[in-house]
Amino acid sequence: MKHHQQQTTCAAELPGVLAQPKPAFMGHLFERLIHFWRRWSRGHSTLKFAVLAWMACIGCGAMAENASPLGLEVGVVTLTQVQKQIGSQTRLQSTGINKYSGGKMFEADASGLNVDGVKSVVFIFDQADVLAGLLVTMPKDPKSLVKTFNGKYKLVNNKVDNFMNYGTAQFAKGDTVIDIDAPHLSFDMEVRYLSKRLRDAFMQQSNAETAAKQKRKADSL
Repeated sequence: MKHHQQQTTCAAELPGVLAQPKPAFMGHLFERLIHFWRRWSRGHSTLKFAVLAWMACIGCGAMAENASPLGLEVGVVTLTQVQKQIGSQTRLQSTGINKYSGGKMFEADASGLNVDGVKSVVFIFDQADVLAGLLVTMPKDPKSLVKTFNGKYKLVNNKVDNFMNYGTAQFAKGDTVIDIDAPHLSFDMEVRYLSKRLRDAFMQQSNAETAAKQKRKADSL
Protein backbone atom coordinates (compact mmCIF):
# COMPACT_ATOMS: atom_id res chain seq x y z
CA MET A 1 0.00 0.00 0.00
CA LYS A 2 2.78 2.41 0.88
CA HIS A 3 4.55 1.43 -2.35
CA HIS A 4 1.39 2.28 -4.34
CA GLN A 5 1.03 5.65 -2.58
CA GLN A 6 4.59 6.56 -3.53
CA GLN A 7 3.85 5.75 -7.21
CA THR A 8 0.65 7.85 -7.15
CA THR A 9 2.48 10.79 -5.53
CA CYS A 10 5.22 10.75 -8.18
CA ALA A 11 2.65 10.56 -10.99
CA ALA A 12 0.66 13.43 -9.51
CA GLU A 13 3.74 15.63 -9.36
CA LEU A 14 4.60 15.23 -13.08
CA PRO A 15 1.96 17.69 -14.45
CA GLY A 16 3.41 20.38 -12.19
CA VAL A 17 6.88 19.62 -13.49
CA LEU A 18 5.73 19.70 -17.13
CA ALA A 19 3.96 23.02 -16.57
CA GLN A 20 7.10 24.77 -15.36
CA PRO A 21 8.56 27.41 -17.72
CA LYS A 22 11.76 26.75 -19.60
CA PRO A 23 14.75 26.66 -19.17
CA ALA A 24 14.26 25.28 -15.66
CA PHE A 25 11.87 22.70 -17.09
CA MET A 26 14.52 20.26 -18.37
CA GLY A 27 16.67 20.34 -15.28
CA HIS A 28 13.74 19.86 -12.92
CA LEU A 29 12.32 17.07 -15.09
CA PHE A 30 15.59 15.14 -14.94
CA GLU A 31 15.67 15.60 -11.16
CA ARG A 32 12.15 14.18 -10.80
CA LEU A 33 12.93 11.27 -13.13
CA ILE A 34 16.03 10.40 -11.13
CA HIS A 35 14.04 10.61 -7.90
CA PHE A 36 11.34 8.41 -9.39
CA TRP A 37 13.92 5.89 -10.66
CA ARG A 38 15.62 5.62 -7.28
CA ARG A 39 12.32 4.82 -5.57
CA TRP A 40 11.36 2.06 -7.96
CA SER A 41 14.62 0.60 -9.31
CA ARG A 42 15.11 -1.82 -6.43
CA GLY A 43 12.11 -3.99 -7.17
CA HIS A 44 11.25 -3.02 -10.75
CA SER A 45 14.20 -3.68 -13.04
CA THR A 46 12.08 -3.44 -16.21
CA LEU A 47 10.74 -0.04 -15.19
CA LYS A 48 14.26 1.05 -14.33
CA PHE A 49 15.53 0.38 -17.85
CA ALA A 50 12.45 2.01 -19.40
CA VAL A 51 13.00 5.21 -17.40
CA LEU A 52 16.70 5.26 -18.28
CA ALA A 53 15.90 4.82 -21.98
CA TRP A 54 13.34 7.65 -21.81
CA MET A 55 15.83 9.93 -20.13
CA ALA A 56 18.42 9.14 -22.81
CA CYS A 57 15.94 9.98 -25.58
CA ILE A 58 14.99 13.28 -23.92
CA GLY A 59 18.67 14.13 -23.50
CA CYS A 60 19.42 13.46 -27.17
CA GLY A 61 16.47 15.59 -28.29
CA ALA A 62 17.44 18.42 -25.95
CA MET A 63 20.99 18.54 -27.31
CA ALA A 64 19.92 18.72 -30.96
CA GLU A 65 18.73 22.32 -30.66
CA ASN A 66 20.00 23.52 -34.05
CA ALA A 67 19.44 22.28 -37.60
CA SER A 68 21.39 19.10 -38.34
CA PRO A 69 21.62 18.58 -42.12
CA LEU A 70 23.39 15.33 -43.01
CA GLY A 71 23.38 14.57 -39.29
CA LEU A 72 25.78 17.46 -38.57
CA GLU A 73 24.48 19.97 -36.02
CA VAL A 74 25.39 23.52 -37.00
CA GLY A 75 27.30 25.31 -34.26
CA VAL A 76 28.21 22.06 -32.52
CA VAL A 77 30.19 19.62 -34.68
CA THR A 78 33.85 20.25 -35.43
CA LEU A 79 36.01 20.06 -38.53
CA THR A 80 37.52 16.81 -37.26
CA GLN A 81 34.06 15.25 -36.90
CA VAL A 82 33.02 16.38 -40.39
CA GLN A 83 36.22 15.00 -41.89
CA LYS A 84 35.62 11.69 -40.16
CA GLN A 85 31.93 11.38 -41.06
CA ILE A 86 31.76 13.01 -44.49
CA GLY A 87 35.36 12.35 -45.53
CA SER A 88 34.76 8.62 -45.21
CA GLN A 89 31.88 8.83 -47.70
CA THR A 90 33.09 11.31 -50.30
CA ARG A 91 36.06 13.53 -51.07
CA LEU A 92 36.35 16.83 -49.19
CA GLN A 93 38.23 19.52 -51.10
CA SER A 94 39.57 22.61 -49.37
CA THR A 95 38.31 25.82 -50.98
CA GLY A 96 40.09 28.40 -48.85
CA ILE A 97 38.97 30.75 -46.08
CA ASN A 98 35.46 32.12 -45.79
CA LYS A 99 35.50 35.92 -45.70
CA TYR A 100 32.49 36.12 -43.39
CA SER A 101 33.42 33.53 -40.75
CA GLY A 102 37.21 33.71 -41.06
CA GLY A 103 37.28 29.91 -40.98
CA LYS A 104 38.07 27.11 -43.40
CA MET A 105 35.80 25.94 -46.21
CA PHE A 106 35.49 22.52 -47.81
CA GLU A 107 33.38 21.28 -50.71
CA ALA A 108 32.01 17.79 -51.35
CA ASP A 109 30.46 16.67 -54.64
CA ALA A 110 27.96 14.54 -52.67
CA SER A 111 28.58 11.50 -54.88
CA GLY A 112 29.02 9.21 -51.89
CA LEU A 113 26.55 10.81 -49.49
CA ASN A 114 23.55 8.84 -50.81
CA VAL A 115 21.26 11.86 -50.47
CA ASP A 116 18.81 11.99 -53.36
CA GLY A 117 19.10 15.14 -55.44
CA VAL A 118 22.03 16.76 -53.64
CA LYS A 119 24.66 17.88 -56.15
CA SER A 120 27.24 19.50 -53.87
CA VAL A 121 27.75 20.66 -50.32
CA VAL A 122 30.00 23.45 -49.04
CA PHE A 123 30.99 23.27 -45.36
CA ILE A 124 31.88 26.55 -43.66
CA PHE A 125 33.69 26.63 -40.33
CA ASP A 126 34.49 29.43 -37.92
CA GLN A 127 37.96 30.31 -36.66
CA ALA A 128 37.63 27.68 -33.91
CA ASP A 129 36.93 24.96 -36.53
CA VAL A 130 33.27 24.62 -35.48
CA LEU A 131 30.72 24.11 -38.26
CA ALA A 132 29.07 27.49 -38.92
CA GLY A 133 27.17 26.73 -42.11
CA LEU A 134 26.38 24.45 -45.03
CA LEU A 135 25.51 25.44 -48.59
CA VAL A 136 23.61 22.65 -50.34
CA THR A 137 23.00 22.73 -54.09
CA MET A 138 20.18 20.62 -55.53
CA PRO A 139 17.70 20.61 -58.44
CA LYS A 140 15.18 23.44 -58.17
CA ASP A 141 11.95 22.45 -56.43
CA PRO A 142 11.36 24.94 -53.59
CA LYS A 143 7.64 24.15 -53.38
CA SER A 144 8.29 20.55 -52.28
CA LEU A 145 11.14 21.52 -49.98
CA VAL A 146 9.00 24.09 -48.17
CA LYS A 147 6.46 21.35 -47.44
CA THR A 148 9.22 19.12 -46.07
CA PHE A 149 10.74 21.86 -43.93
CA ASN A 150 7.36 22.89 -42.49
CA GLY A 151 7.42 19.71 -40.46
CA LYS A 152 10.97 20.21 -39.19
CA TYR A 153 11.62 23.92 -38.73
CA LYS A 154 9.83 27.14 -37.81
CA LEU A 155 8.67 29.08 -40.86
CA VAL A 156 9.89 32.70 -40.91
CA ASN A 157 8.69 33.71 -44.37
CA ASN A 158 7.68 32.04 -47.62
CA LYS A 159 7.99 33.90 -50.93
CA VAL A 160 7.93 30.85 -53.19
CA ASP A 161 5.72 31.13 -56.27
CA ASN A 162 3.86 27.80 -56.14
CA PHE A 163 2.74 28.04 -59.77
CA MET A 164 6.15 28.88 -61.29
CA ASN A 165 8.02 27.00 -58.53
CA TYR A 166 10.73 29.55 -57.79
CA GLY A 167 11.47 32.11 -55.09
CA THR A 168 12.80 32.22 -51.56
CA ALA A 169 11.79 30.97 -48.13
CA GLN A 170 13.32 31.14 -44.69
CA PHE A 171 13.08 28.85 -41.67
CA ALA A 172 14.73 28.75 -38.26
CA LYS A 173 15.68 26.22 -35.64
CA GLY A 174 17.58 27.18 -32.51
CA ASP A 175 20.60 29.22 -33.56
CA THR A 176 20.30 28.18 -37.21
CA VAL A 177 18.73 30.12 -40.07
CA ILE A 178 17.73 28.03 -43.10
CA ASP A 179 17.32 29.86 -46.41
CA ILE A 180 15.93 28.39 -49.61
CA ASP A 181 17.04 30.35 -52.68
CA ALA A 182 15.57 29.20 -56.00
CA PRO A 183 16.22 31.79 -58.74
CA HIS A 184 13.72 32.05 -61.58
CA LEU A 185 16.21 31.51 -64.40
CA SER A 186 18.07 28.54 -62.94
CA PHE A 187 17.79 24.77 -62.88
CA ASP A 188 19.26 24.56 -59.37
CA MET A 189 18.51 26.02 -55.97
CA GLU A 190 20.71 26.60 -52.94
CA VAL A 191 19.72 25.70 -49.40
CA ARG A 192 21.78 27.54 -46.78
CA TYR A 193 22.04 26.40 -43.18
CA LEU A 194 23.83 29.22 -41.34
CA SER A 195 24.43 30.06 -37.72
CA LYS A 196 22.88 33.40 -36.82
CA ARG A 197 26.33 34.85 -36.25
CA LEU A 198 27.51 33.83 -39.71
CA ARG A 199 24.33 35.05 -41.38
CA ASP A 200 24.52 38.39 -39.57
CA ALA A 201 28.14 38.83 -40.72
CA PHE A 202 27.12 37.93 -44.28
CA MET A 203 24.18 40.37 -44.30
CA GLN A 204 26.23 43.17 -42.74
CA GLN A 205 29.04 42.89 -45.25
CA SER A 206 26.68 42.38 -48.20
CA ASN A 207 24.72 45.51 -47.27
CA ALA A 208 27.97 47.47 -46.91
CA GLU A 209 29.16 46.30 -50.33
CA THR A 210 25.80 47.19 -51.91
CA ALA A 211 25.87 50.65 -50.34
CA ALA A 212 29.45 51.22 -51.55
CA LYS A 213 28.50 50.12 -55.07
CA GLN A 214 25.53 52.50 -55.14
CA LYS A 215 27.70 55.33 -53.89
CA ARG A 216 30.31 54.74 -56.63
CA LYS A 217 27.52 54.73 -59.21
CA ALA A 218 26.04 57.95 -57.84
CA ASP A 219 29.47 59.64 -57.73
CA SER A 220 30.15 58.73 -61.35
CA LEU A 221 26.96 60.33 -62.67
